[in-house]
Amino acid sequence: MQGSFIPPKPNSILIGLFRALSPLIGYFGLNDLQVQFSGSTAQLKAAKRALILPNHPTEDDPFCLVELSKFLGEEIFCLAAREVFDWENCWLGPLMQGLGVYSILRGTPDRESFAMTKQILCAGKQKLVVFIEGEVSYDQDRLLALESGVLALAFSALSDLPAGEKLLVFPASLKYNYESGWSQALDQSLNKMENALALPSRRGEDQTERLQAIAEGIHIAQTSSTHQPFAHDQRSSMIDLQANMREKILSSLERFFELSPDKPLSESERIIALRNTIVKYIYRFSQHKPVSPYEERLLAKNLKQFRKFYGDLERQSIGLLLPPASQTLSPAKLIQTAQRFEKEIFGKASVNAPRQGTMHFAEPIDLGSMLAEYKLNRKETLAKVLKFIETGIREGLKETPEDSP
Repeated sequence: MQGSFIPPKPNSILIGLFRALSPLIGYFGLNDLQVQFSGSTAQLKAAKRALILPNHPTEDDPFCLVELSKFLGEEIFCLAAREVFDWENCWLGPLMQGLGVYSILRGTPDRESFAMTKQILCAGKQKLVVFIEGEVSYDQDRLLALESGVLALAFSALSDLPAGEKLLVFPASLKYNYESGWSQALDQSLNKMENALALPSRRGEDQTERLQAIAEGIHIAQTSSTHQPFAHDQRSSMIDLQANMREKILSSLERFFELSPDKPLSESERIIALRNTIVKYIYRFSQHKPVSPYEERLLAKNLKQFRKFYGDLERQSIGLLLPPASQTLSPAKLIQTAQRFEKEIFGKASVNAPRQGTMHFAEPIDLGSMLAEYKLNRKETLAKVLKFIETGIREGLKETPEDSP
């Protein structure tokens, strides 16, 4: 286990190698994922000091940042959750550092990370990318609550610069469209899930209706020992079933950690509160020095348990909500929902198909022009900038063409 803060250590040779190999990584490693860029790209390339704030719909989004670095022809920095650096038996961490990624221990006053963010923005030598949702949403049409921390740091950085300096903030919209082979891949996934849930095979039938039946099968398996189907007048919508699954996980974790907020929280706010609590426990255990072999075994047991909690929370945060089965869904919606159910049933998602990813950059806002306003009223200014970013991301998602079934 490394220390709390992991700094970036950009390696030009490693970055160049990833840029050169990105077509092969996208094709063989990510089911033929290709990435294009649109919108205010000329302004982005010309910007000296830029903060790029995209949404975070999938776990494959970091690959788009490699492509972005290649598109811009320059190295970029990126902020990532501290726990990610310990994945894959910790070999992923050094690789991320070499690509210009540094860590943030979410939900804590991570002063070293804050200082690094300010240093990068003040220097103005490389652009900085921060996923503004702070979490993978697993839904490219829905935004989680946007986090304002990086904007406060950006204003703080501007305060340390000479008057008149610019810091352009670019809202960015990430969206994926499936081009070919998605229907066959989805059919294979549906067949596996129906078999795992002991449901009758419905090969060749409407795929949305099959997903509805799978949602019901998951719900029954979680709530009852019987696998008898609901009576027709008792059938719940997929929205209700998924909401029920998420609420069970959230409530059980909140009871365990004895979390009782002073005011009602939205679902995404509850996720953030739990995530931050779990991360704190993990790193408190990780940094404690055991004084005996027995204590070392207890610490290892606690770490394993709390990492399982984090996995449970990730299951909950994959909160894709589908409309009723009568509504036609895009291939992206169908695939994303199947991925959510695969994770629940098998522990991981495998269904995928060739995709075209688009990163659209909205018109930027110059934070330098708002610095005086920020110093007078920080809360209102941050809320105004967040609204600008949210609007830019949502409009960019609408401008990116939707795939069709």
